[in-house]
Amino acid sequence: MRRTMVEYQVRELSEDYPEISASAELNHGGTSYYTLLSSGNVFLTANAVEHPNMTVRKAMYCETYARASQPNLFGEPPEEGTILYGILLHGPDELNKTRPGFAHIAFPNKGCSGYVGRVNLFARFPGLVGELWSIEVEEIPDELDMGIRPESERRKDDEEGAEDHTG
Repeated sequence: MRRTMVEYQVRELSEDYPEISASAELNHGGTSYYTLLSSGNVFLTANAVEHPNMTVRKAMYCETYARASQPNLFGEPPEEGTILYGILLHGPDELNKTRPGFAHIAFPNKGCSGYVGRVNLFARFPGLVGELWSIEVEEIPDELDMGIRPESERRKDDEEGAEDHTG
């Protein structure tokens, strides 16, 4: 559910930026969809992982984008038409699995077996994260009466009396 909500919100957020296109794309096997963000020659997919240092599970679309991507993120400028491919890695918060515990933009190597660079979005934008995860506390007055109800006392007396007669 968390993965679905993150990907939905990423696509929804892109509506505020006309230069960014966001779509749900069918994978190569036709078995599921992935989120693709693109702007010019920059492509980004969103993938759930358990830990930020994990590589994404094998997927044809990741490998295809990674192969077509630049050979060295920090080397010479890419040739015209070369794409820059990044992966939005997100995973569960340890205390609340319904929300992300991390979000990194990672740039995979050509084989998609590791990353040549990354940006920790939670560290880079701590104020935004604080706004997203602010906890609203509702004050609930404590009006609970913990006493024993009179009918419960009567029932207890009746049960104790019955034991005395059977004894």
